[in-house]
Amino acid sequence: MISDFYGRKSTEDGGRSVTSQEDVWRADCATNGFTEGRLFADPGLSASRFATKARADYDALVLHIQSGQCQMLTLWATARGSRNLAGWAGLLDLCRSKGTLIRVISHDRTYDISNRRDWRTLADEGVDAADESERISENITRGKRTAATRGRPAGRLTYGYAREYDKTGQYERQVIDPAQAAVVREIVQTVRDRGSLYGLARSLNDRGFTAPEGGLWQSAHMGRIASNPAYAALRVHCGEVIGKAEWPPIIDESEHYAVVATLREPGRRISRGTALRWPLSAVALCGKCKSGKLRVHRGGPTRTYNCPECQRTSINGDALDRFVRGRVLERLSKPDALEAFLPAGDDAQLVAAQKEKKALEDQMEGYYDAGLSPAGLVAMEARLLPAIEEAKAKVRRLSMPAPLRELEGVDVVGTWDDLDVALRRRVIEAVCSLRVDAAVPGRPRFDMWRLAGTRWTGDTMTWGERWTEEGL
Repeated sequence: MISDFYGRKSTEDGGRSVTSQEDVWRADCATNGFTEGRLFADPGLSASRFATKARADYDALVLHIQSGQCQMLTLWATARGSRNLAGWAGLLDLCRSKGTLIRVISHDRTYDISNRRDWRTLADEGVDAADESERISENITRGKRTAATRGRPAGRLTYGYAREYDKTGQYERQVIDPAQAAVVREIVQTVRDRGSLYGLARSLNDRGFTAPEGGLWQSAHMGRIASNPAYAALRVHCGEVIGKAEWPPIIDESEHYAVVATLREPGRRISRGTALRWPLSAVALCGKCKSGKLRVHRGGPTRTYNCPECQRTSINGDALDRFVRGRVLERLSKPDALEAFLPAGDDAQLVAAQKEKKALEDQMEGYYDAGLSPAGLVAMEARLLPAIEEAKAKVRRLSMPAPLRELEGVDVVGTWDDLDVALRRRVIEAVCSLRVDAAVPGRPRFDMWRLAGTRWTGDTMTWGERWTEEGL
């Protein structure tokens, strides 16, 4: 029996880490004679109805089960699969329709969903997991509301302050950080004087000050800090000032409102503009967290592409631009380049997307014909209708002519640097899916193998696999 595994842990629950779950799965396979199959993992992502981020590996798992190739899905605990009742019910129905067994390691039991009792057991587990998610949400919301009305801080520490704790680790008070508070006052004064925030950012970087999120200062930081009511000791809850805060102010309340008015003056520009300057900004996917798109970070003489999500991946911007430019132009210089990337009528991706859309629509029709209860039908619609809309959008996207059509008859290599930056970016996105992995200690900051997970559109092999095949 082949055991495919799905691991997940949100930042708020107390379960095992994904790595620990994986270790237990491998031990379970060895103990019971199962063959280790595919591994799917979504670390740090919620599976409740309150989730704000998509679970990429969970979506891949669903497609894998839909293909009929999943013999047994293994979870460390049922809540790892989903804390959303509709999502969990949908997964059970999918496994039942495809004959996929579900093994729960914490139960030391394998369930056959075609068996009514097994289905009932896991359905009840789903209700419990969803209820626990609701309980956690209620507690968090109640705690935040209570803290807000009392003027207490919540969430991440605001730049300019420090927090003091007693010997048991319990919060006591929030106090002013003198060095950071001086920077806050300098930002506020610069705004009041209608000075250059970009110039102030460069000055702070030159003087060795670190930005709130770490790294270098950017002008975008300035407006957020200058307009933050927290610096006038005003407590904000759900986007509104609800009263005085318990911590000391860095600036006067009157000064806060004056600087907000200055920022709202017609023609006031905080940043240097939004014109697209860098072809790879928001194009390359972070290989560390697999959800963030690298964006330009410029400070001092060095420009980098950084992941804003996990802040663990950073790569030299100029070096990455040059390397990707060379790879793309090399590929586009081949005689069949344009034809190779254009979506044909029988394009495999388009056909697969059309099949996926039809399968989802047929599944939804099946539920309509099955005579489900109104509650059951609502649950199925909540899960399937968004997926159907996403599938339809995917078919429309794949059916559209690629940006490469704009280059037909053009000397791409000879005119590339003269092309509009937006067009260059669209072309790069059309021909490849860029992925940049985090730097490896002891190796150069820029290493082409950090792009090994990238692949050309329509290619079954990654760049790294191609390089290995070529003996690089």
